[in-house]
Amino acid sequence: MFKRQTLHPYILCLVVLCAVNVVLHIIYLQLPAHYDEVNYFNGVLAVKGNNLNPFVSFWGYKPPLLIWSASVLFALFSPNLAWGRIIILFFSSLLLVFQFLLARRLFGNLVALSSAFLLFFTPLYFAQSFVFQDALPVTALSILQLYFFFVQKPSLYIIAGSAAVLTKETAVFLPVFLFSHELIRAFHKRKKDNHSLTCWVLSRLYLLVPLVVFTLWMMGNKIWLGWYLWPYNVSLFSVSNLIARVLSNEVFDVINWVYPGIAFWIILSVVVSSSLSIILNRRGVERDQRSSILLLVVLYVFYFLYHLSGPQLSRYYFITYPFVLMLFSFFLSRIILSSQIYMTIVVVLGFVFSLTNYWSLNYENSYGAGDSDLRLFSQIRYEKKTISFLERNYFNAFILADWPLNHYWETPLFGYVRNNNRGDKLDCNDGPISFQILLNKYRKVLLVTYKKTEEITCIPSNKLLLITTYKSQDDRQVADEIRVFQVVP
Repeated sequence: MFKRQTLHPYILCLVVLCAVNVVLHIIYLQLPAHYDEVNYFNGVLAVKGNNLNPFVSFWGYKPPLLIWSASVLFALFSPNLAWGRIIILFFSSLLLVFQFLLARRLFGNLVALSSAFLLFFTPLYFAQSFVFQDALPVTALSILQLYFFFVQKPSLYIIAGSAAVLTKETAVFLPVFLFSHELIRAFHKRKKDNHSLTCWVLSRLYLLVPLVVFTLWMMGNKIWLGWYLWPYNVSLFSVSNLIARVLSNEVFDVINWVYPGIAFWIILSVVVSSSLSIILNRRGVERDQRSSILLLVVLYVFYFLYHLSGPQLSRYYFITYPFVLMLFSFFLSRIILSSQIYMTIVVVLGFVFSLTNYWSLNYENSYGAGDSDLRLFSQIRYEKKTISFLERNYFNAFILADWPLNHYWETPLFGYVRNNNRGDKLDCNDGPISFQILLNKYRKVLLVTYKKTEEITCIPSNKLLLITTYKSQDDRQVADEIRVFQVVP
């Protein structure tokens, strides 16, 4: 006789959460490309055009795994934004699953479910799960790497770690921290046995294998492209930026817009959890658990400070979300002993957090590149509306647009135009000469730009006439962000 098998309630909740995640995303697979997505999809097209050889130069050059995976799907089937979105959807569900598994391994079922639940309702997670960018995949792979590290599965750790460093350069730091973490533990346990310590170090060298994979990729870059890492990316991060932001008290401002609505709780949970792991209640927290908490705190602080030294986009900080949400859930579980009350508070926090952040359409108060919450739908809608207006009313005009709007005009793949190759390119270094050539060639010239008119030095300001395409009050909220100009000869 077969016994009837039932899912554990926590596992069942996780399955339902992943199912809801899939259902909510399916209808948006054909969403037009948003902002930085055009760089990623241009990279996909470049790799596809290079016979799937990932060593090809494109703007925003990145480690190859994410770009190459989409390129393979483009080559096997047809170029379509949906393939990139499907990859992201896979990683978004994978992140929820392994966020749960890692938190359960460290803190138990209750903390595991609450951390996965809160992550799902985080605006940044939800927004990033709609767009083809590397923030969510590298976070998912890093959590996989951490999980396989804690359950001591070397082969799976190497696979996850190698995939992470081939998705985003910043993943290269995690193997270093994990090896250092184990090395410190070994010194505490084996101070007097040098032979045993040496053997232990050799047995843990697998933790550094992802660094070897990353080095091989950099060598490939040097051979094919002439540099180890894309120079522009390297130039964005500096210690001077970090020091300047710390001295100017920008840290708390950054925390407030990276973790909107829960910044106070994030700080409190990190401080209390780290203190608890080191000083307080040593009998109530096991030695291994204290070590794990401290590792999460160190990883959070490092990644936060590292990204504080570079350009400020919310998605760059997404890697910190799983760490702080696990710490927050653990902190909450220590002060609320009743599991029913605990989960009630978590559910209420999740829904309140989502309702106060997801559906705000005030674009002026948005932060980063507009891909930090669901206001990205509004931005896409306004850009689509602008371009559709121009296509209907100025179908025979020359269209000149700066980044990223210029890419929207290039190909129907991005979901904005019906035809390829609209117009020519204007080199602002040629100044009025290049502009006059365009006026002689075309009866109408339109300039679509995010810049203010006084910032456009290559076109005489008296030739610019503003075209308003916004009619409602909501539309006027972004009228200053998307500018449409007609150049009159």
